[in-house]
Amino acid sequence: MILVQTSPIAPNRYYENDSVFSLNQIDEYNDYDLHLICRNGSVEKLKEALKRKYVWKRVNRKDSKGLAPLHYAAKQLHFNIVELLLEVEGIDIFVKDSEGATPLHYAVKRKDVVANNYNYALNQTLNALITELKKTTRVGTVEDNYMSTPLHLAAIRNNVDAINILCEYKDILDINAKDKCGATALHEASTYNNIEACKALINNGADILIPDEEGSTPLHLACMEGDVELVEVLLAEAKNKNELAQYLNKQDKEDHNTALHLSIENRHPAVTRLLIDNEADITIRRISGNTALHIAASSNDVESAKLLLEKKLNINELNNYQSSPAHLAAEHNSVDVMKLFIEKYTNFHLFYHLFSAQFNIFPSFSPHPLSLFSSGANLALNDIEHKTPFLRAVSYKSYECVEILLQHSEDCVLDRDDSDYTCIMLASEENDAKTLELLLGKLSKKEKIESQIVNSVNREGFSALHIGAAYGLTSIVELLAANSKISIENKDDDENTAFHLAAANGHIEVCRTLYTKDRKSVHYENEESETPLHLAAKSGQSIVVENLVEWGADKNARTAKLWTPLDFAASNGHLQTVRELIDNEVILNPEGKEKETPLHHACKNGHADVVKVLIEEGANVTALDEEGSNCLDLAIDNNHKDVALVLVESKKWREVLFNYINLRNIYSKEIKQQKENEEKDKVSLESSTSKIKACAPKKPKRYKPKGTTPMRKLIRHMPDIAKIILDKCLTTEQPNETSEYTYEIAFDFECIDDTYFWYQNDSKERIPYTNQSTLIKENHPLRHMVETAQESLLKHALTIALIRKKWQIALIFYVFFLIFYSLFLGTFTAYMLIATPSYKVNSTNCKKSDIGFFSNQQTPYEKFATYLTYILGGIGMIIELIQAVSIKTKYLQWGNLLDWFTYIGAMIVVINFRECGAREKWQWELGAMVLYFAWIDFILYLRRFPRIGIYIVMVTDILNTFWKFSFVLLLFLIASGFSLYVILQNQYPFVTPSVSLVKAAVMMIGEFDYGNIFDAWREDPSAANQLHYTFSSYFLFILFMIVMSIIVMNLLTALAIDDVNEMKREAESKKLGLQIDLALDVEVAIPSMISPLIRRMSQRTDIMRIKPENPVSALIKNIWREITGTTNFSQIIESYITNTDSSGEESLTTMEENLGKKIETNQQEIRSVNEKLDRMESLLLSLLHHKKIPIPEMFKKSSRLKSQYSVLQE
Repeated sequence: MILVQTSPIAPNRYYENDSVFSLNQIDEYNDYDLHLICRNGSVEKLKEALKRKYVWKRVNRKDSKGLAPLHYAAKQLHFNIVELLLEVEGIDIFVKDSEGATPLHYAVKRKDVVANNYNYALNQTLNALITELKKTTRVGTVEDNYMSTPLHLAAIRNNVDAINILCEYKDILDINAKDKCGATALHEASTYNNIEACKALINNGADILIPDEEGSTPLHLACMEGDVELVEVLLAEAKNKNELAQYLNKQDKEDHNTALHLSIENRHPAVTRLLIDNEADITIRRISGNTALHIAASSNDVESAKLLLEKKLNINELNNYQSSPAHLAAEHNSVDVMKLFIEKYTNFHLFYHLFSAQFNIFPSFSPHPLSLFSSGANLALNDIEHKTPFLRAVSYKSYECVEILLQHSEDCVLDRDDSDYTCIMLASEENDAKTLELLLGKLSKKEKIESQIVNSVNREGFSALHIGAAYGLTSIVELLAANSKISIENKDDDENTAFHLAAANGHIEVCRTLYTKDRKSVHYENEESETPLHLAAKSGQSIVVENLVEWGADKNARTAKLWTPLDFAASNGHLQTVRELIDNEVILNPEGKEKETPLHHACKNGHADVVKVLIEEGANVTALDEEGSNCLDLAIDNNHKDVALVLVESKKWREVLFNYINLRNIYSKEIKQQKENEEKDKVSLESSTSKIKACAPKKPKRYKPKGTTPMRKLIRHMPDIAKIILDKCLTTEQPNETSEYTYEIAFDFECIDDTYFWYQNDSKERIPYTNQSTLIKENHPLRHMVETAQESLLKHALTIALIRKKWQIALIFYVFFLIFYSLFLGTFTAYMLIATPSYKVNSTNCKKSDIGFFSNQQTPYEKFATYLTYILGGIGMIIELIQAVSIKTKYLQWGNLLDWFTYIGAMIVVINFRECGAREKWQWELGAMVLYFAWIDFILYLRRFPRIGIYIVMVTDILNTFWKFSFVLLLFLIASGFSLYVILQNQYPFVTPSVSLVKAAVMMIGEFDYGNIFDAWREDPSAANQLHYTFSSYFLFILFMIVMSIIVMNLLTALAIDDVNEMKREAESKKLGLQIDLALDVEVAIPSMISPLIRRMSQRTDIMRIKPENPVSALIKNIWREITGTTNFSQIIESYITNTDSSGEESLTTMEENLGKKIETNQQEIRSVNEKLDRMESLLLSLLHHKKIPIPEMFKKSSRLKSQYSVLQE
């Protein structure tokens, strides 16, 4: 039924109890006295009130209900009161209430007013109001907020007198005016079956053809209501206008309904007959393609259906969805219409049903071929989903229609739709136990096909039993299981049985029913060799798991990839299921195809609670997967910080941490594949020709893995967890009272110094995990801390202790080498300063006293310096060779190349190539270069010294920044130098392009030499000083000064300052980094003959005892630290002990605060989860009720859903 929008003014507004006011409550200052007087119609009281002062201010004032005095007078039809009010100056005839209604609206609303002469009072009131209305030009304001005119309201109230009076003023009141919904007064009268109002409007010229916004005419509305007399009136008017055919067959906008469609839909057969008798077109379709017969079938209007069939309307006409009227009758359970269609069913159609449905002889199209031979209903037609009316009835739970169709032909149980669904499957899917029972009863009479139909599957391989089990439809499964022909082991496309689906979805009652039917069903496997227990564990159905284990399911069954139920439960984080399986004593450490265990799965997928339970129950934390990763490796690789925290805080944290196998085998797959490729290449090369052999590519180099451990990964990716481990490696004990020591601290360095903790087979001798010295240094945990700038880890007491221990040994080698190099540098420097330069030895500057110089006689010191340079240079080269052999290709670095240059260069410089002992020119130049770079090399050695090393590092960082910027700087220099050369090439500083570039570089630092460039020609007007291009010269000079001297130089300065500031912020970490680099360099450079010393450096544990220091000793140590810049280790240890011992109230408060935050966070998460569960349960409950599925007991007992359940029950 389509409702047309009417005026929203509530009817009860005009019937309120008026006894709250009294006529005696008249006061000069009472704003409501006029409202009382006008409401009660007292003319004398009104005249008296109108004489008072400022009455014009109150005549339009509204009361608490939003009504003015004129509203009350018009409402009660007190025309004399209305006339008196209209005489008041300033009266507003268009005054509106809260919904926009004017006094004129109120005048036409009621006709039950107690009045001596209603018609007279109404006529006088309306005339007075309309007469006043004519005097204004505001005609449009007579509409309310919904654009309803007084005529609309009169039509709604069936107030014929008001309609006739209002229609007399057609010049100002449009009889066909529309409200917001496009409805005219005639629409309103038709909607409310007000025949007299309709007649009055038609007699006064209302247009019956005008549609509203939905395209509905008054005839549409009248046919919806089913008033035959009103329809006759409208049809008569249409006939008088010769518009009957157009009027009858006019369609609305939304659904393309005609009046006939609406009449049939609302089951008004008398109106339907009247429309058909007036030759309404019965073949017109709705937008959905439904004909009038389709609509009759949907609404079960059998009388209208008979009328349409009498008019020879095609009974098998199809709509847009290929549905016939029989389909819609089945869908809406229209029993009477279905019986009518069955009466029309012919034997010819029976022939079609038996053969076409099975062999698809006739495709579905409209009109169907059979309809050419018979006017009967074809009950075997298929809709767009290839469903027959019978299947449609089953799909929509139309039990009576199903029963009727089965009585007519039991062969319809063979029907299938386009998804190969049978009637049994559809009934199961809709949870229609009543229909399913009926169908199974019919099938029991057909023993030959019963098993085939009951166990048949759709295109997805699902049988009816699969569907019932998947959705947890217990009553359906019980009915099917009770059938003797049902097969419990029937499998879908994935080879899942119904038991698999029930277990996976947690339907325990269905599982119990299936187990009772077939006890072997708990052992059935799908294509992945998964049993129902595997699927239940995978989806976390702990109750199902518990029952399956009780029923004898193999709790350690393996799938195709060797996963057990525990693997699935752990992988998906189902804690309760994991506990249930462990309680049933399953294998705790089963290995899959890739050697992964349940603990590996839980760690990889981030299930911290499951990890904790598995470790507590004794899971093997040292187990490695195929790639050599243990549980902690997987947690770190997948960024599960909470899991890593659980592992390192467990009792087995040390076992988890030391995964040394991973260092060698992490790339085992790649190495193995590389070997296979090499073998293939070898075979290929042997069978090929010599030409191919000559062109064959070289064998690929073996990749040498850098390797890693969980601790290294933690340092790089989870420093907070790494810090917890460092804390665990420190234990503090307080000695006895008799002891001279204050504290005793034990350090365990194995976590961060694991180079020499490998064991060859069962031997007790420790070996390094690799023979590559550079790899040992680069891959050391301390280097990882430095590279990732983990300042908190570098400053940890354990790290400082390890650095201090290594530094004690490294410092010996460092000082020794520094003394050695200082001796070499001092000797060579002294030699270069004392020796005579080559340019002094020539014929012009030699005297007789210099003859001895040419006699090949050197001074004693020069001879000593020469031999000492040979010796020290040779020793230096031997040291470099040892280092080169030790670190191999990694040796090729600028520092080492610089060492070779200084040693070899110094030895070449001191060689005598002249008999007189003088240096060759090139020797002297080489000596100057070697001297410079030797001192630079010495400076680079000093950077390992913490106190001054930090500043040297600053310089090197600035030089690196300059090197990165050098290309841009070079471009600026080229632009400036070449431009100045072009303009000033007559002057000596710019005589060539190369000289010009050098001059530009010198000018960049501020040495412009302005006078010689621009003013020299004034004193010496020679050609070399002339300024030929004055303007261009000045312009380029100014531009150079701005760009190069100001912008570029300031940019370089800013970059340097930024580097220095960054170094200052990280000064302490940089110092530690320098110490670490030196200690590791010394460690990897020491030859194997000194291996006992290395083992001393790599000792696993160390104990430090702290006792009160002697003031003198403390002073000396402080002075040494100030000189060397080393870290005050004792202070760090004491700080650590203080922080550890001050756990008291401060530590307790911090723990309480952290615990409070965690609790609050968990509560918020729980509330969020509860809200989501409430919404899901509410949605599921509504869905169950909509589908008419029995509501489980768990929903009925739920406190959260009691209110909703009770509402649904009502």
